Amino acid sequence: MTSEIAEVELLLAMKRRFDQEIEILSKDINSLQMEKKKCEEAKEIIELKKPTESILAPLTKSLFIETKIDKESPIVVDIGLGYSLEMDAKKASDFFVRKMMRISGNIEHKIRLVNEKANQRDCKLYKNFIFL
Repeated sequence: MTSEIAEVELLLAMKRRFDQEIEILSKDINSLQMEKKKCEEAKEIIELKKPTESILAPLTKSLFIETKIDKESPIVVDIGLGYSLEMDAKKASDFFVRKMMRISGNIEHKIRLVNEKANQRDCKLYKNFIFL
């Protein structure tokens, strides 16, 4: 009887570990989806900007200034890790397309991992509960 209880406790611990891994991967997926959305919005803004169109430019996360943009003026793009590059609109748009493709690949990979972890968890639980 005690060995069965120990085995059930071991299975529950294994299930919790799988559930934690799945939760972490799911949070990563949500973060990547938000980052992809930001890239999509940036790309749309770059492609839609019209000469001398007035926009609100962020100075900080909560402070904006109204300014006018020029279609031909270079765009400063945050490329990550604290680095920014000046690019023309076409290069900036291409940068965001590539970044979105890379993020999409990462999302798909993490979704596969979530499915694999869930299948592993379910198979181990099912297999062990049959033999209890």
